[in-house]
Amino acid sequence: MLARELTATDPDAVHPIGKTERYSLFKVGPVISVNHGMGMPSHSILMHEITKLLRHANATNVIFIRIGTSGGIGVEPGTIVVAEEAINNELKPVHRAVILGTIHEFPTTLDKELVRYSCS
Repeated sequence: MLARELTATDPDAVHPIGKTERYSLFKVGPVISVNHGMGMPSHSILMHEITKLLRHANATNVIFIRIGTSGGIGVEPGTIVVAEEAINNELKPVHRAVILGTIHEFPTTLDKELVRYSCS
């Protein structure tokens, strides 16, 4: 469906880019979609590799969106949830990364305008 919306490409013609042992990466128009598996370790590896890839490609105005399971209390199975933020293991809305020995915190708050656009 995304292929048809963005590029008029036959969705059946979309195939993964590169090897698929660690994750599967697809590019349709300006959108890169990646399946990273489960858990923070695989997510961290993916973010590191994708960020390097985008930097070397001179990509600008990049927006990261994580779509995944969101089991919880009071939510019917199969419900699509758009969260306003993601929290870490300290229940803080930041992603921490150590870069050259220095701890950096990146906010995980979703842009409200992007939420409105994605839910319309």
